[in-house]
Amino acid sequence: KVVHRLGEQHNEATELLASYGVHAGQHYHFEGIYLQGSQNYNTHHEGSDVDSKMVIVPTVEAMLRGMKLNHELVLENGEHVAVKTVSEFTDLFFKGNVNNLELLTTKYYIEKKDSFFGWMRGNDAGDAISEIVQGTLWDATIGMMIQKQKSMFKGTVTTQPFVDKFGFDPKDVIHIARLHSLLAELKSEAYFSEALDFSKSGDYPLVEAVRAGCINAEAATIMVEMYIDSAKRLKEEFKPVNCPLLPVTKES
Repeated sequence: KVVHRLGEQHNEATELLASYGVHAGQHYHFEGIYLQGSQNYNTHHEGSDVDSKMVIVPTVEAMLRGMKLNHELVLENGEHVAVKTVSEFTDLFFKGNVNNLELLTTKYYIEKKDSFFGWMRGNDAGDAISEIVQGTLWDATIGMMIQKQKSMFKGTVTTQPFVDKFGFDPKDVIHIARLHSLLAELKSEAYFSEALDFSKSGDYPLVEAVRAGCINAEAATIMVEMYIDSAKRLKEEFKPVNCPLLPVTKES
């Protein structure tokens, strides 16, 4: 069902890009489209959105014309498709953002035959890169938790109904709990691909309670502060650092 939806999103994104004057074949070639979101962490529920990133390869014409090819597309049903060129997409992996690294471990994707990213996934690049940029990943993840903490009371067009109903955005609290679990698993030397699965965490019942509206705004605020403080302590104990890359020599 998810992969089928990704196929529909590919078609919708292609039409939207064409409306912006960016045409498949003439200005870019399709590389792949990859699920991003709750299905990758096993925190999804019936009715969860299917959001994705679509990777494209610019043509010579597009590059010579300096065309804008990266777009954040919002589909008619509110789902998001982030369109990225292959070079920018690859750069994102080394910034330690878990939302990008998860795309190398997702089970839900459509890609062209002999895709470069297919080769990366086949060689467990998600686990390898997350190990190389371990220090950056921890800093970026804690930074993301703090960002979610600041936004949990600020509704957007899509989240304002939840803020009005619960007094906060449950999605932000769930993200913070999930990110804390990810860091705890990484500290326990789990592979990144394993640490992403939040459904096995002891904190997962809290997510269901938050989603069901059983946690009020005051309790959610305390919960979030505890997760962020704990993440900072875990970092001090673990002392994650980036691995120095060895220089390339003739011998290597």
